[in-house]
Amino acid sequence: MNDLDLLRECPPEAPLLSSVELSEARHRVQTTIARSRAASASGVRPPRAESRTGAARRIAIGGVTVAAAAAITAGVLAGTHRTAPAPVTVPATLTAREVLEHAAAAALKEPAVVPRDDQFVYTKVVGPGGVAELSWLSVDGTRNGLTESPMNGKIQKTVLLGCVNGSRKIRTPGRDGKPIKGGHKPIIAKAPVPMDGPVVTVPCTPELAFFPDMPTTAAAMGPYLRRTQGVRLNDLNDLSKTVGFMLESDYILPAQRAALYRFLATTPGLTVERHVRDVSGRAGIGVVWHFYGSKAMNIFDPRTFAYLGMTTWGEKGELGGDALVRTAVVDRAGETP
Repeated sequence: MNDLDLLRECPPEAPLLSSVELSEARHRVQTTIARSRAASASGVRPPRAESRTGAARRIAIGGVTVAAAAAITAGVLAGTHRTAPAPVTVPATLTAREVLEHAAAAALKEPAVVPRDDQFVYTKVVGPGGVAELSWLSVDGTRNGLTESPMNGKIQKTVLLGCVNGSRKIRTPGRDGKPIKGGHKPIIAKAPVPMDGPVVTVPCTPELAFFPDMPTTAAAMGPYLRRTQGVRLNDLNDLSKTVGFMLESDYILPAQRAALYRFLATTPGLTVERHVRDVSGRAGIGVVWHFYGSKAMNIFDPRTFAYLGMTTWGEKGELGGDALVRTAVVDRAGETP
């Protein structure tokens, strides 16, 4: 029995995905393969947007969750600073390009905060129904991070394992150092399985919460996204959703965000919806695209053009997405700003 056999025999605890999560997962399956290849070729770890801490995107082990591929990296500086961004005077009608240009100009007015490698990026996001999730991600990807989110009336704490020297150790489910055996058949767990199985070593790449080499010009952003994220630049959904995920879940400096906005502004096919609300109920203006019979939008504050989050609608109108509430740099996982 090898390490992969042990992991295959882990009993699942995660609840079934909703249809809107399945729609999102279809996009992630297609993009993660390409981005993994790009990351291996370039030596740059892509952001963890594809592996958000949804129920099916974790390895849940006996009440303690080990995220082998991490969950939310911290991201956009919307809501980060104590002082609110200055309102922007805008015309009554705007194109998608104009919204993104306003967002770029607003981003450049924010102070740049460069984190240390030994710090953590704290993020608070709110999902549909007001469910809040907190995360603390290691800036350089080598230290253990943490997420906290409600599950079954309790706070579920998720350990986000760091990657040191190309590997990480995880303890698998079991008892007295022995695995739970079930062959390759599904195991129905009648009770939480103890985290007392064998320790296995798995290869990894440090998952950064900050990308110091991300360019600050729109012209350089396309090649960067293609090389480091495996983005298909001619695929509007892939490009727009990647930008949205990065804005929600990675620590991006103001000049880098401005470059992202301005690069996306050159993409045809985006439209604008005014008077929308993010999943937390905040008023916004949406930059919209369509995919697989579904719809998504990146939402901005209609006065300051700060980024508020991404909202998606499934093929039957199912609501998904997150509202970005706060991002900050802290010294310890679990510390709140």
